[in-house]
Amino acid sequence: LLSLKLKQSDEKDSNIFSKEVPESTSSPFQPTFPEQIEPDTAVSVESRAVSLHGKRNPKTKSMNRQQLLTDFSDFKLSEAMNPSTFQRKRGTCMHMCSVREYSKRLEQDIYSTFETENGQFLHHLAVKEYQRASADQEESQPEDLRPSIILLKTVQYLFIELLQRHEQNFDEMYDFMWNRTRAIRKDITQQRLCDIKTVTVLETIARFHIF
Repeated sequence: LLSLKLKQSDEKDSNIFSKEVPESTSSPFQPTFPEQIEPDTAVSVESRAVSLHGKRNPKTKSMNRQQLLTDFSDFKLSEAMNPSTFQRKRGTCMHMCSVREYSKRLEQDIYSTFETENGQFLHHLAVKEYQRASADQEESQPEDLRPSIILLKTVQYLFIELLQRHEQNFDEMYDFMWNRTRAIRKDITQQRLCDIKTVTVLETIARFHIF
């Protein structure tokens, strides 16, 4: 009986594998592509692409660029942008350090030992400190800017009197001189100074940095 059942099972398996599997006309993994775009839709897509990315014709694009670069008929330089109407600031500070800066630094105890005498921070020894431009910084007023004659006297004081007095502390003195000479150059830039005294000031500072 067992052999008969096994024989029947083998016949069923042979019948299953002997059947031919019908070939599929389309593979299940065959990618599907969208249908062909209608003419109206194609035109709308092209127009959108042109509006987003500009005209695709390189000749037309070059003509547009050339027109933008050469057509100044509608461009008018406003008075605020006209360099001829700029008003240069003229410094009125007749000291090496303005009174307002001296008072502020004296109140906040911000000063160098090279600006003191017997431990006291004195106005006639104070030299304007360099301040980096920032958004919260107030605009320099004429009473904060030094004219060229005062800048020249400041340079003479720094390099002739002060440097010789503290020649032994040159390492500490260099940082002080670098900061104060940078403030001098900033005053020159803000006032757009251009005269013989200014040239002498810049030449002296340049020699110091080269040395």
